[in-house]
Amino acid sequence: MLGIQNYAGFVAAIVVFQLIPGAGKIAILNASARSGVRAGLATVAGTLLGDLLYMLAVVAGLAAVMAANQLLFDALQWFGAAYLCWIGLQLLRSAGGAAAGGVVTGRIWHQAGDQQPMKPTLDCMPRR
Repeated sequence: MLGIQNYAGFVAAIVVFQLIPGAGKIAILNASARSGVRAGLATVAGTLLGDLLYMLAVVAGLAAVMAANQLLFDALQWFGAAYLCWIGLQLLRSAGGAAAGGVVTGRIWHQAGDQQPMKPTLDCMPRR
């Protein structure tokens, strides 16, 4: 049976990994700094929804299907990368309007919910 041999090292590694901001944390900080607490909370809700979606995909067996079918796995990665590029382009195009008129909370919620499960390297998928 496998176990944790060095518990203190394990906890230290987890703390370090939690301190490094990922895409979700950056999105939350960005929305909060630009548009206030309400937009930040909407981003948190969208990020949690996105996490829930890919956790449900794992429970449904999507990771096993992806491991068995390399073409499908590659297609999902490229789709996710293309979608993130599209979100980035939309963000660049609307950068001037967002600063002047504020950001709609519902749109932020949807963007956060979309970007979280579309990361090109999903944590639940097999690495190749």
